[in-house]
Amino acid sequence: MHDSKAGIITFHFAQNYGAVLQCYALQEFLSNRQCNAFVINHKDYAQERDLKLIQFRSPKRFVKSILLFVRNVAKRLRFNRFRSKHLNLISAEFADTLDLIVLGSDQVWNFDFANTKAYFAEFPKKQNAKVVSYAASIGKDSVSSAELDKYKEKLKGVDMISVRESVAKDALQPLTEKHIDVMIDPTLLLSREQWQTAIGKSLSGRIKKYVLIYSLNQYPETFKIAQKVAKELGLKTIEVRSHGIKVRHSVNKTVTFAGPAEFLRLFQDAEFVVTDSFHGTVFSMIFNKPFYTIPHKKMNSRMSGLLRLVGLGSRLISSENSVALGEEIDYEAVEDILVAERLRATAFIDKALADANGQD
Repeated sequence: MHDSKAGIITFHFAQNYGAVLQCYALQEFLSNRQCNAFVINHKDYAQERDLKLIQFRSPKRFVKSILLFVRNVAKRLRFNRFRSKHLNLISAEFADTLDLIVLGSDQVWNFDFANTKAYFAEFPKKQNAKVVSYAASIGKDSVSSAELDKYKEKLKGVDMISVRESVAKDALQPLTEKHIDVMIDPTLLLSREQWQTAIGKSLSGRIKKYVLIYSLNQYPETFKIAQKVAKELGLKTIEVRSHGIKVRHSVNKTVTFAGPAEFLRLFQDAEFVVTDSFHGTVFSMIFNKPFYTIPHKKMNSRMSGLLRLVGLGSRLISSENSVALGEEIDYEAVEDILVAERLRATAFIDKALADANGQD
């Protein structure tokens, strides 16, 4: 397997913590399976459009992009530094040299915004190259009949299929005779010690003891719960923001320019985490932090499914009245479950690599 070449195609170019970090994790996991792992440097039009520092699509977007310019430049530099240091990028032109093409993870099969041809490997490939999906997500809890027809056709070109959520398996399995596995997100494939190698330097002016808030959706409940936790534990609050310029809720410190490495450090150093993000939940678990997750209003299956899997369903709450700080998390039990899931992922990837090498 050592000489085989595997290429990942996913949202590695997004200015999004979860997207970049899951890509890094899958690359590292593949590399540990004794193959040469690369990330195909594909960039969607939609991604490139959204990454422009000055936006002209509407007067509101233009004004907002001007106000955010300095912050976005600093953040962009940190993301680019992380990609340059940690991702083995290969031009999309050389995809035809790969023995194995891995689709995902992340919402690469969400037809609402993904370039579906690229994320189903509909491009020139090496003869006999194998195409597999690893924890691909459809990004929604329900799928239209028109989308199901589209999936049925496109799944014909995928040799081995795995998805991230059970709802995706339930939707897609009737469309194909191939077995569909449910696999954990790539970020959970690496141990805490492996993640620590990717952590950057400390952020200047950090608060030493804090509740970390990571809110993609800016739900009021997220901040109310965080404030209650902070008050009861006698801690300050830090919010790491992924986008936006308004500070709608009271926090002691807002971090607006963290790159992926700095993002990881904020989780590692937190005393407690409150989040309404899937990957916020993941990194709370990886660094063994006490945490609460606030459910997504429309796409809650990925959070609830993950927490049920590891026996932490009680960490999903929607009101500050549900805060119960006396309940501790048994991370030894969580790790036992994750070890078993990593073994399942290893077997899946090893089978894909063996098939790519023509082994029985």
